[in-house]
Amino acid sequence: MKKLSKLLIVALAVAGLVLPMATNAVYADGEDPFCNENVPEDVRKSMGCDLTGEQAGEAFSNTIINIINAVLSVIGIVAVIFIIYGGFLYLTSAGDATKVKKGKETLLYACIGLAIVGLSFAIVNFVILKLINQ
Repeated sequence: MKKLSKLLIVALAVAGLVLPMATNAVYADGEDPFCNENVPEDVRKSMGCDLTGEQAGEAFSNTIINIINAVLSVIGIVAVIFIIYGGFLYLTSAGDATKVKKGKETLLYACIGLAIVGLSFAIVNFVILKLINQ
């Protein structure tokens, strides 16, 4: 359990460091290969090539929101898995007090984690959208 928690923290830290760098790619010749005249117009628009400053800011903020939502979704899925695991421990305890306690604690902490993920999802989206609409 401790190893899984440490692994999850390390994975989130690496994702927090790598994903923002990946969204700001710098090419050797200084030109994005998706932003030239040989690429279809719809692909250029989806890559943010022909955007004005304000539109580019909105595209960037949408990218950040999507990344944060994806990370929170993965954490939410992990919390649901732990709820299932805690329920399994509780149901298969067969009256053993230590297993009952471990199952209840796992359920409690997983539910708290799921609540935190839900609240952070709402707060992050609210704050970013308010910053965009200033």
